[in-house]
Amino acid sequence: MDEDRRIIFRIGVNLGDIIIEGEDILGDGVNIAARLQAFAEARPLLRTAIRQDPRNAQAHSWLAFALFFSSTFRWFEDPNNSRIEAASFARQAVSIDPDDALSHVVSGLVEASATNDMQAAARAYENALRINPNFAMAYGFLGGNQAILGDFAAARMHLDQALRLSPRDPSAGIWQLLYNIGLFGAERYDEVVSGADEAIRTNPDLAGLYRQRAAALAVLGRMDEAREDIGQVLRLDPGNTIKTIGQTPFWQDVEPFLDALRKAGLPEE
Repeated sequence: MDEDRRIIFRIGVNLGDIIIEGEDILGDGVNIAARLQAFAEARPLLRTAIRQDPRNAQAHSWLAFALFFSSTFRWFEDPNNSRIEAASFARQAVSIDPDDALSHVVSGLVEASATNDMQAAARAYENALRINPNFAMAYGFLGGNQAILGDFAAARMHLDQALRLSPRDPSAGIWQLLYNIGLFGAERYDEVVSGADEAIRTNPDLAGLYRQRAAALAVLGRMDEAREDIGQVLRLDPGNTIKTIGQTPFWQDVEPFLDALRKAGLPEE
């Protein structure tokens, strides 16, 4: 690909507590700030790429992806507008290049978050895999999607394939979040806990994993552990409340999850 058409997408890697080495500062809070900076920097750069080349499907897809996560995790103001923009750019990406696998993955993800139509999302991920059978991102999101639909055998198979193709994929924590939504809905709470345990080892700053584990622990009656996880959720993302989590996409029935979070101590507002 030509240099002027490449999109550089930076991902922070969390290494634990804050450590000072010479002039470098490393750690949790620093990593979160870097992640916010990366998304903040990516959006105007991607908009510039689109202005320079309105037919650049991948620029449209990555901008939709950045806007989607900005709105889902409330990293920036006006999440509703970000969500609307994400859907628009995702649709344009597929229209520009129907043979671009990334465009189909991002379109499926964004549209499912807006409509909860997980069947349509599955079709989009499968389209991506027909175009690129070795696309880890498509396998990962398809696996999470299938778990929400209740097909755990297929979900596990596709998630395992995603991790074989990309063992350190930066989206792996998101795939586990989606898989855990399916497990929680199926009342498989022990598996939510074990899945979150494993994912947290490689994604220690992803608040959603602690939140899901807290809810499962509360249902299982392990209240001290559940409250400890809620404390970690609020340290990582102080904006977490029952009200904001109630707006999280992909849940077919979010109320049992919210009730469990209330028991674990997540504030209402």
